[in-house]
Amino acid sequence: MKNEHIVPRDLTPATPMLPGIALQLPQLEVIEKLLRDALTGACQRFYTLEQAHVRKFGSIPGGVSLSATRNSLAMQPRGGIPDGWGSGRKIWRADTIDEWCKVDDQHLEEYLAVYAPHLHLPQRIKEANSRHVTEYPAAEEA
Repeated sequence: MKNEHIVPRDLTPATPMLPGIALQLPQLEVIEKLLRDALTGACQRFYTLEQAHVRKFGSIPGGVSLSATRNSLAMQPRGGIPDGWGSGRKIWRADTIDEWCKVDDQHLEEYLAVYAPHLHLPQRIKEANSRHVTEYPAAEEA
């Protein structure tokens, strides 16, 4: 008895509000990439050393440890020279981290020469690079 005076209405409009404009949804691949980037932190603007380490090395068993990266400025982005400071910690821009992630041990000396010429390549990396050239000579030619 209470709701007898309420008459249900059709809520769909008779004509579209913007005729001629079709609503297009992004493809599922685009949405998946955005979600994946959000979960992995790939869309961050600034990175701390810990976040940059995870971005470059991930959680590879037997890989470079975070403590090794912390203890050697030569192993850090731009030789340990930050792009800024956040909450008292060094931070680097995303483009700096992208560039650093592409540097491998064979090119680390060239990278340091550009950004931190006062630093020297750690001896253990020099020795590993020289072993790599003698053990895998075809890799250098490619």
